[in-house]
Amino acid sequence: MAKLKRINLGRKETTAICQPEKPKNRVYYPSFCIYDKKLPIEPDDVGKILTATIQLKVTGVNMRTNEDKQSLNYDFDVREIVFNDKGTM
Repeated sequence: MAKLKRINLGRKETTAICQPEKPKNRVYYPSFCIYDKKLPIEPDDVGKILTATIQLKVTGVNMRTNEDKQSLNYDFDVREIVFNDKGTM
């Protein structure tokens, strides 16, 4: 079986001209919400990092050019999620 590639989806906050001198070094992650489904997650799990496998459908790949820099943007539909044994990564 091929080794799974782990990709960190974090994105650092960009500094704008009007921000204070000391920018906060925050990292932002994409998120999604799930409604009306029973998941093996409890209120005590808030803030914990859990491991899961998702099945997704690629719905779009777009090239974006901004200030002479090109990047790809991806759109997905998350179809299914499987939680491994509860615990942190």
